[in-house]
Amino acid sequence: MHIQCQTVVDHVIQARKSTRPNKKGFMLFRDGRGMICLAIGDEKTANPTIFKLENKGIGKIYSAFVGEGKCSLELNLPGGGKANVLISGGEPSELKHFTEICQTILQFPEKAHELRINSQSFGKKKPEEDEYESESDDE
Repeated sequence: MHIQCQTVVDHVIQARKSTRPNKKGFMLFRDGRGMICLAIGDEKTANPTIFKLENKGIGKIYSAFVGEGKCSLELNLPGGGKANVLISGGEPSELKHFTEICQTILQFPEKAHELRINSQSFGKKKPEEDEYESESDDE
């Protein structure tokens, strides 16, 4: 799932500056272990910033302005840090769907594996099922 919008990552309580606004949006995908991840950028981004959303990766979701194309996520980083992902300029219906996915991960983490995400891995296309047709022995 790719959403075209502007994103800014703000690392809280760290001596790091906020990232420059990224106008390529973000993607939700599953990593090699099937975990749902958030990548800032699109498939063409060379070194995207990637956050794991499962296993208590999401701290809070601020979705009061989804109707205006804005929302924010507070993410828990490994090692106890936090990062805020500020999203603006997105399509309200796409952001609503995104926040629903995040709410499910936050409130019902055991159901995260049931969520359908359009893209399977970042930068790689999912092979089509017809590529794996089995040969039949009709001789």
